[in-house]
Amino acid sequence: MLKKILSAGLMLGLFAGIALANPPGVRARLANQPGPRPDKMQNSPKDRAEIQKRIRTMKIWKLTDELDLTDEQAARFFPKLNVMEDQHDEIRKQMHESMQKLGQLVWDEDAKDSEIEKLLSTIEGLNSQEIAVRQQFRKDVEAILTPAQIGKMILFNQHFPEIVREMIQEMAPQPNRPPPPRSRDGG
Repeated sequence: MLKKILSAGLMLGLFAGIALANPPGVRARLANQPGPRPDKMQNSPKDRAEIQKRIRTMKIWKLTDELDLTDEQAARFFPKLNVMEDQHDEIRKQMHESMQKLGQLVWDEDAKDSEIEKLLSTIEGLNSQEIAVRQQFRKDVEAILTPAQIGKMILFNQHFPEIVREMIQEMAPQPNRPPPPRSRDGG
């Protein structure tokens, strides 16, 4: 019961942070200004870091519940998960930068084939690093989790981005959605 209450509170905090990072009044005022559309605007790096931190925290709570982790398992598992996710984040950052460079090079008529080949090798290397990080993590957690828990974790990780998107969509104001019903006592 305590896990469910904490999980609900955590999700509320996550959505409040996301909502505060993009106040609706600011979006409405910017909608009539030239430049990028407000719905396409990026949050500041500080806001993104805060949102990522909240999503990670929510993931920890949901994984604890989904895998039915004991306190001992959680104490050993989550530090390894954090290290693996930090490594993945760094690889993804490098991958994003490499893909941007590749996009520029392939459309540049003056680009040398050797530059493109070098970048393709870098991208392949990053893909290999990502696989190696995931394989090492699985080896590390085999001593902590049961095979069924590992399977549940893999399935959870596959569906987690979709879960987050759905929860954000549910919290986002919808233009055609009627307001929530008011209570009978006028509040």
